[in-house]
Amino acid sequence: MSTWPLNWLPAGATADGSPPVWGIWPEETLVDPTAHELEFDFGHGLQFRLLQRPESFASQRAGTSLSCAPTERGRRTGCMVWDGAAVLAGMLSAAERSSQEHPGREALGSWRSAARTRGILELGAGEGGLPGMLASRAFGCQAILTDLEDVVPQLAQNVALNSSTALVQALHWGKDAAVEWPGAFYPPFGLLLAADCLYDTGNVPPFVDSLCALSGPESEALVSFDTALGRWGAYSAFEALVRERWASVEELPLAWQHPRFRKHEVKIFRLAFPILPIASLAVPQSKDVSSSALLTDTAKRFVRAEESDPLPLQQKPRGDPREYQYAVLSNGLQVVNIFDPNSTQAAVSVATSVGSLSDPKDFDGLAHLTEHAMFLGSEKFPEQSGFDVWLAERGGFSNAYTAEEQTVYYVALNEEDFEACLDRYADVFLAPLFKASWIWDEVSAVDSEHSKNRNSQDWRLQELIRYHADERSPMHRFHTGSRETLQRTSKETLAAEIQAFFAANYCPPRLTKQCPRRHQHAITSKDTSDQDSDEEDTSDSPSSPACNMTRGIH
Repeated sequence: MSTWPLNWLPAGATADGSPPVWGIWPEETLVDPTAHELEFDFGHGLQFRLLQRPESFASQRAGTSLSCAPTERGRRTGCMVWDGAAVLAGMLSAAERSSQEHPGREALGSWRSAARTRGILELGAGEGGLPGMLASRAFGCQAILTDLEDVVPQLAQNVALNSSTALVQALHWGKDAAVEWPGAFYPPFGLLLAADCLYDTGNVPPFVDSLCALSGPESEALVSFDTALGRWGAYSAFEALVRERWASVEELPLAWQHPRFRKHEVKIFRLAFPILPIASLAVPQSKDVSSSALLTDTAKRFVRAEESDPLPLQQKPRGDPREYQYAVLSNGLQVVNIFDPNSTQAAVSVATSVGSLSDPKDFDGLAHLTEHAMFLGSEKFPEQSGFDVWLAERGGFSNAYTAEEQTVYYVALNEEDFEACLDRYADVFLAPLFKASWIWDEVSAVDSEHSKNRNSQDWRLQELIRYHADERSPMHRFHTGSRETLQRTSKETLAAEIQAFFAANYCPPRLTKQCPRRHQHAITSKDTSDQDSDEEDTSDSPSSPACNMTRGIH
């Protein structure tokens, strides 16, 4: 701890210890407020040297106080490294220690995963940027440190001083929509950090707006407050507002803090599951997407329905460079096309809102087996493993999974092969063959998954929970399936059950399709009509669902 000398006072404070205009000044601190150069050693090679400018902050006592405008106050407080930053950085440094030593090891794993997937963003980093630089080094991923324009040069100097890979970006809270983000990451970010950057209630709404706008469904945010500095109005306003905007808000325990950088007055909030606004829909305004366009070129592979104009999503995370088209076809099928200029591959995913909870009473695992059977040949491409072989030859990949209430399929490959892929992939959902002998053989693959899962502690626990569920509930059932549950009847009966399950559940109102691509290719309603007229009507085919499977998207 460092003790503040009485001849070094913040703006608005007096020698008798009365509080400044903006809060209560602590007598002891973790960070020396008079030093021009600071050194931090968190262990395991996490060492940092930072420059700060105490004279820039202390000079305010000469005639002005921190009761000025929030933006001006941010410039003045940004020249210091605060205790909240040291404590937050110390907690994150546990990522370099043995996972068994830290009580928050599960949370650290979650933060590491989020950071490596979508990057790190620090808001109000000041000239130090300590939490962001440390997280970048500890988690082995890129970080972007943000603050006001005139704080950024000194922040960049500290980044260079520590040979950090972190990037620096100017950002005004509440005005993040126009930011051109550097590096490989852009909103939504995976892990968002902020430390001691709120000094009055006026700053809280734009800060929370930006924090939420730059987050996504899988993002997590860590925000630290040093309550020893007072600022009770900002503290209370922040806590109240984030509880409205995030589904999960928790204060992390003191035991998670670093032993050498621990301060009980510093509160760290963990925010997860932001409550994002529902996208509003409107007639297209973009020059690239005319109101007469039906969908993109990728959509026509999946559409045998009446026209429906695509609608751009008017609300999305600020700074997201992707463009979106949304449509609901006349048959109820939902379509989302995503145009991502940074994408290296094209992809398509299809989901149906049915899963293992919908297994027929006498066929545990039938939803899972149906997922497997979908790729055992189709009318246009009848080879048993034709799709998998064709995809592997072109360096693509595909997979699928069956959850309790949905089944999801996805595929990705290079743009040049994507058109041919869509033709094959669409036919998987339009006209699967469901040959009885092939389905019977595929039960072996399902049974193999069950055998593998039996050695997993997670799966054993999951089955134990299901075993204790109410026997009248579908949760009590065995969801994976095996030879015992699926081959208790004839091949023909099993194939007929799958065809009936497919017909009842793989229909447009339950199906959605999503297609992210680098390029946008709109087509007109005439193009769709022309293609539809050339296609054979398979509504009476045994492999065609009774609910009239038509082509569409999520």
